[in-house]
Amino acid sequence: MLRFAEPVATIPCMTGAPSYSIDVAQAPPPERIADGAAGLCRWQIERLPFESDVYALAPGDFILAASGPDASRLNTAIEGAEPQRLERSGEDAAWAARLAAGKSRLRIDGPALSAPCGIVLRRAESAALHPRLFQFVSMTPPNDGWLYEETREGEILTMTRNSGVGYELDIPEDGGWRLEVEARSDAPFAIAEAALDGRRLGALAWLEADGEPAIRTLDFTASRGTRRLEIHFLSDAYPPPDEEDLDSDLSLTGVRIAPAADGEARSGGGDILRAVPLVRLPRAFYDDFFQARPGREEGYWEILGDCQASEKPGAGQPEMRLEIPPDSAGANVQSTLFAAEAGRWIYGGFEMRAEDLRNHTANIAALFFDGDRAMLQIQIGYATGLNETQSDWARMPYLFQAPTGAAHCGLRIAIYPNSNRPSSQPGYVEIRHPWGAEAVE
Repeated sequence: MLRFAEPVATIPCMTGAPSYSIDVAQAPPPERIADGAAGLCRWQIERLPFESDVYALAPGDFILAASGPDASRLNTAIEGAEPQRLERSGEDAAWAARLAAGKSRLRIDGPALSAPCGIVLRRAESAALHPRLFQFVSMTPPNDGWLYEETREGEILTMTRNSGVGYELDIPEDGGWRLEVEARSDAPFAIAEAALDGRRLGALAWLEADGEPAIRTLDFTASRGTRRLEIHFLSDAYPPPDEEDLDSDLSLTGVRIAPAADGEARSGGGDILRAVPLVRLPRAFYDDFFQARPGREEGYWEILGDCQASEKPGAGQPEMRLEIPPDSAGANVQSTLFAAEAGRWIYGGFEMRAEDLRNHTANIAALFFDGDRAMLQIQIGYATGLNETQSDWARMPYLFQAPTGAAHCGLRIAIYPNSNRPSSQPGYVEIRHPWGAEAVE
């Protein structure tokens, strides 16, 4: 299980999120630990024979994997164990072994190496390698502490408003994997979405409020390498409804990546959004986003307020760039209304980033109207949104539920002024890759 440890540094991304290291023993040397929260040790060897002590904090089944042009010609031995070669394809090789707790001696030999060879030893049931909590999406600024609260009760990270956390993971080999998220929710329920390197994996739900932490799972495929895992809490309505008991929180107690086991039954698996009523809009609705202009009378999207918009080519996809004057009262990229009856969910997302956006904040919102097109409610997607400079593209999914009495809904990229305007220069918001419920297969 991946566990949160004490903050060890401050990373200046977005609003300066704390960084977390994995919780592993301090002795023996961390690079030789074959257990703990990460379950991994690795070497890069250039000559044979190679020997090293390895330490297992608990007995269990381990995988020893080798990569490189000479990997298939290696021979391995582990003190007190009998490594069994696994069938592999290509240049890689792997062995399975059961290690006792404590120290063992690893030896690898064979013909002279023609190139460096990578060696990884990990627990068979865990491939979560050196996870690091590296980013908060929509972290609370200092003057708006009531919007977002991070608490740690033992190994719990609580999100009290829609927001997201990101992890970095090393995947040791190509293949099928299983994401396991352990969490609990406050009333009435919590829905979170997981994505890997910007690719949607699915949504998970905790429907029993105030219960014990429960594990929800999603299976996926991934190739070897360093990957970015993001988990977004989506179902907390903001502003919250009048009923205080409908204000929900999501408390993460553990995140783990493990090899997917074919035919193994696990409770709580699957994409929850396949089972809820979604509003499905045509692809043209999202593609038309980049045609938005002030005063536009046709199409699905229009620009309102004080800003200058331009479209520029991205890496194979269009991007919208909005220039916001420092004294702007705000600007919106507003969709036309579409049918959204009470109880149905509006799901989708954008990728966004900001540059020198010091006087304003960019967010996602849904506007709900009754059958006479009178305004019922505005829901804000994220507790804070984007501001300052966010140089990396931020994946910002949204999930809104139509309230009682709703008949229509409109989506909005909302750019609104902050209470403090320290800059005399314009700020910029860039938007790309709008998507909707078609992502739920």
